[in-house]
Formats: sequence, C-alpha cells, structure tokens
Amino acid sequence: MKSLSETDFTIIGLGLMGASLAAALRPHCHRIWGVDQDPGALQWCYAQGWIDCGHQRFEDAIPHSDVIVLATPVRTILTFLEAIPSYLMPGTLVMDLGSTKTSICEKMEHLPLGVEAIGGHPLCGREVSGARNADASLFRDRLFVLVPTEKTSPRALDLTIQLVKSIGARPVILDAATHDRLVATSSHLPYLVACTLVATASRMSDPENFLWHLVASGFRDTSRLAGSDVQMMLDILQTNRSNILRSMKIFAQTVNELIQILESEDEAQLKAWLENAREERRRHIQ
Repeated sequence: MKSLSETDFTIIGLGLMGASLAAALRPHCHRIWGVDQDPGALQWCYAQGWIDCGHQRFEDAIPHSDVIVLATPVRTILTFLEAIPSYLMPGTLVMDLGSTKTSICEKMEHLPLGVEAIGGHPLCGREVSGARNADASLFRDRLFVLVPTEKTSPRALDLTIQLVKSIGARPVILDAATHDRLVATSSHLPYLVACTLVATASRMSDPENFLWHLVASGFRDTSRLAGSDVQMMLDILQTNRSNILRSMKIFAQTVNELIQILESEDEAQLKAWLENAREERRRHIQ
C-alpha cells in the first residue's frame, strides 16, 4: 500500500464533514476526487483547491483512487456499500465517516475479496451543514475513532492512522459494538436532551411569547445541538436505536430521582446531588 503522500482519494459526499476532510487532507496526499450530487458543492470545493476533480457520479471517480471515503449520512453509506463493489479494484481501501459503526462494519465484511475496509468516526461537527461551512481545522485536537474489520490489513490501519494524524486529529481504536454503546450516551443522548429542552420550552404557557426573549447563554448552549441536521440524526437514531434507548431510560430514571429530591424539599440531599454532578464533570472533562 502506498504512503499517504502517494495516495489518491475519492471522497463521496462533500457536505460539512467530507469537504472539511478534503480541505484538511489535501496538503498531505497525492490527489483528491470529489463526488456529490450537488454541482454547487463540487464547484465550491474545486474553487478552494480542496479537490482536484469533481463528479456527480461515483462511477467516474472510484476507479482512479486508492482510498474511497464515504462521508454521507449513515443509511446512505449503507446504500453505497451495496452499490460500489463492482467498481472497486483489489487493494482499494474503503473507509467511512459515519456516526454509528455496527451496521456499516457488518456491511463492509461483504465487500469483494481483495478490497480492504475500515470504519471511521471523527468526533467533531457543527450545527451547520454543507461544503460552504467546511473548515480544514474541524478535526484538530479531536478524537477520531477507527474501527478495524476483518478486511483491515496492518498496512491499511497504518495508512488510516497516518491520515488521522495528518489532519490534526487523535486516533483511537475501538470495536464497533463498544463505539456504538459509548456514543449513544456521549453524543446521541445529548442531541435528544437538547431537542427535549426546546420542546419543553415550547409547551410552557406563554401567551405573550415572552419566554424566548429571556433565553440566555445557559439555554442557548444547552439547546445548541437541537439545531443539528435532522436527516443525519434520523439515520443515527435508527441505526443505534437499542443503545440510545438504553441511555434514554437511564437518563429518565435519573431525572425522576431529581424530581423526587426536589419534591422532598431536602436541601442537603439536593446539594449533595448537584455537587456530585459538578465533581463528576470536573473529574472527566477539562
């Protein structure tokens, strides 16, 4: 397998994540082909110098590349994994950037003999989407999970680690089941909590619609994730449902505990509960 500087990439999906990867990776690889159905995204990325050539059809780009990166929503990645096999040459490496890993990595196992595959998930993002919001620094100092499969050779793993480090991210290797179980709480649950907060505010009695004028940084920061792309999140919720449901049930139990403490009017118990939450956060999040 070639070194990173000699490698040709095809990035399928030039939204925020795919275009940001193209921008960050471009100085470190040989050539990048971009694929997107939106000609505006292709034109923008080409004008920025992030891709060397753009196509609306993946069939026109895949044969030219050593590494194929699937940077679309999860269920679209699954569709591509069914559509691209006949266009892949032996030795090609297929990688994805999806937010859930089990269903994708299972599908990767069925790629043709000689084709390599590895799952990937950069733990970064924004509430905006599209190539025009892309940023080469998006991955800097962020964790980038790599999920090897039965079709990942040591050389393929080494190349993806080089890729991750070249864009300023920190590689972490996990299996698919562990990844999906953990991100259900660390990433997917916070999105649903943010949506629930917004839904709660909208249900409050406010005839003069004054509540939204009182929104300060606390509400704004806590509800920020509710502005995420809905289609992307639907794919995540549907492909990691059991893990997310488990986290939501634990969250609901915790909320009920807090309700009971507030109803008891036990200030000492309430203080202890809040201090414990504060110390847990300080211990784990710098």
